[in-house]
Amino acid sequence: MKKFLLWFFGLGLLAVIGVLAFLWFNLNGLVKSGVETVGPKFTGAPVTLGSASLSPFSGGGSLSGLVVANPPGFNQPNALNLGKIDVSVDLKSLSGDTIIVNHIRIEQPEITYERRLTTDNLAALLANIQKAAGEPAPSDPNQPAKKVIIRELTVTGGKIRVAIGSLPAIPVPLADITLKNIGEDKKGASPAEAVSQIFGSITKGVTSAVSSAGPEVQKALSGATEALKNVGGAAVDGVKNVGDKVKGLFGK
Repeated sequence: MKKFLLWFFGLGLLAVIGVLAFLWFNLNGLVKSGVETVGPKFTGAPVTLGSASLSPFSGGGSLSGLVVANPPGFNQPNALNLGKIDVSVDLKSLSGDTIIVNHIRIEQPEITYERRLTTDNLAALLANIQKAAGEPAPSDPNQPAKKVIIRELTVTGGKIRVAIGSLPAIPVPLADITLKNIGEDKKGASPAEAVSQIFGSITKGVTSAVSSAGPEVQKALSGATEALKNVGGAAVDGVKNVGDKVKGLFGK
């Protein structure tokens, strides 16, 4: 009987080690796949992740090479390259309905600000994210939707690339951003709501930095806006001329 118990507990220990080993070697691949699958549903644009290095034992780790592409209609390939992201999660919260994230630190992100006549790429992304945040999550009675509380999020060392037409991008520094207790007021926010709040703060920081940038940036933005207006007017005139010619083929 004693040998049987030792064998039984030994087998159980091997099973636990096997599960932990599986988590250790597969967790990062699962995170990468999840980010690249769920991210586009929020942003309406492709999202890629270079690599993830997360520990299932400590709840800490980092993400590298997280890139959010521009939405359709913009010339620059990417809107955000978020560099290195350090993350710490409260492991005890993973078994509950609300996941507690101790901190998220985004270091040296590069953000491209591309202006169009009536909008910009960040505003377009934010509109997509806010739409996702306003849509109810798919209901599953066997698996309640997870919520999240983020104790602290910081963005440091950011740089903005102001892209105007075919001109070389103009660099503008981004002031550090700190957000605390995201989702705390409602005892947990949906992932889409949390992303919406974070991206909204980043967008606000970018537009503030661009609007207060030097005369070089303001002159370029003003010139680009006028050029877009002129192109728009010429396009309307061109469509009208084509329409007149088509009508002429069939008589008045």
